[in-house]
Amino acid sequence: MKFIIWFVGYFFFAFFVVPDYGVFDAGFVPFVCICISVFWLSYFSSSATQNLIAITYWVFVYLFIIIAGISQQTSFGFPWLDYYGEGVILNAWLLLLMSTLVTSASFGVFRADALDIQSYSIDSRRLSFLLVFSAIVTFICMMLLGGVGVLFVAREEVFRSLDGALSKNMMLIAGLRVPLFITSLIYFDRLLSGLKSDETRNLPIVGTLVLVLITLVINNPISTPRFWFGCVFLSYLFVFIMRINLKISLNWLVSSMLLFSIVIVFPLADFFRRSTDGDIISFVRNNNFGSTIFVSPNFDAFQQLMNTMVVVSIEGCRYGMQIVSAFLFWVPRSIWPEKAFGSGQFVAEELNYNYTNLSSPLWAEFYLDFSWIGVFIISVAIGFFLKFSSLLASKNYIAVLAFFAAYQTYFLRGSLISTLPFLFLAIACFYYVKKRD
Repeated sequence: MKFIIWFVGYFFFAFFVVPDYGVFDAGFVPFVCICISVFWLSYFSSSATQNLIAITYWVFVYLFIIIAGISQQTSFGFPWLDYYGEGVILNAWLLLLMSTLVTSASFGVFRADALDIQSYSIDSRRLSFLLVFSAIVTFICMMLLGGVGVLFVAREEVFRSLDGALSKNMMLIAGLRVPLFITSLIYFDRLLSGLKSDETRNLPIVGTLVLVLITLVINNPISTPRFWFGCVFLSYLFVFIMRINLKISLNWLVSSMLLFSIVIVFPLADFFRRSTDGDIISFVRNNNFGSTIFVSPNFDAFQQLMNTMVVVSIEGCRYGMQIVSAFLFWVPRSIWPEKAFGSGQFVAEELNYNYTNLSSPLWAEFYLDFSWIGVFIISVAIGFFLKFSSLLASKNYIAVLAFFAAYQTYFLRGSLISTLPFLFLAIACFYYVKKRD
């Protein structure tokens, strides 16, 4: 019964936000895609088994790709002004249909309970060292990026102050934002875990809250991209709701919060994009909420997938160049001049766009390098990972789960060369403080 209620609810939401009955007018393939995403959202929302990573993954697919894609197709209003024939649009939907079916199948086939996953426990000495190390790295990176003032200027002003060399300074930006955040998230998790078990005697309550506050200041919504600020805020929130005893399903609570945040809060977070001077009341009045936000540049994943398919049809595949360059983000261009730029930038330049700082969703990354085979492989991997993540909560991977669930939107939207430095640093921090047997 719960499944049916959630299925109707998610489908009604899609029907409500897509203008002019577009859910039915877009065609059979988009309709099947939205039914698959609604099925999985309903399945996890009605399930007693906690799987925040799976629920956040399907929320992204449901909102950022399928609902946004249907809205753009039926309204003929794409985020970046362009025209697409019916064949290009249909191929994009067929690719998404294949991906959702393969992900669903691999999730169902994979037996995660056969894996022997060790419990996650923290080495206190390593955590203390990570705190000191993170503070030093944060200070050095902040000074190299321009000092304390860089934390309180609009994001595009930061971009201009770096002379547009965002990718060149990506490691500095990641060093500024990631290590201290992960450290504070682990301390925050330990604090809530201790409070829950009444072990409050040795808990650094004030110190932990001050650390969280400093982290929020460093990752504030003025100078920080909305996806990363959302990741930071939601990570703390997810840890909190996983550590307290709620009488309701965490899956549907997280799903509801994400839907509200993306449709309402996410557009508001764009207020400081270009300047810190502005009238918030006028911004709210002039902003688009509801159905019209899905044709804004914030939801360009579907169009960027189509753009990528167009570029591949003209220029051919990149055969791993984009993905290898993303994983070797730490190699300077002075040593490797041929290292590729972000896939979003590459596609935009190939299509002669004036603005090239565009996203590149994960599916587009693998399509650009290996066409349909690449998307098939990454879809299988996603299904395995979603099933694997369902076991982590019982093994005390609360902070890790909270981060990855919150980071998914940023990671899935891309491009890889921009998101991997943050991800690798976070993984390194989590792994370093893990107690060794």
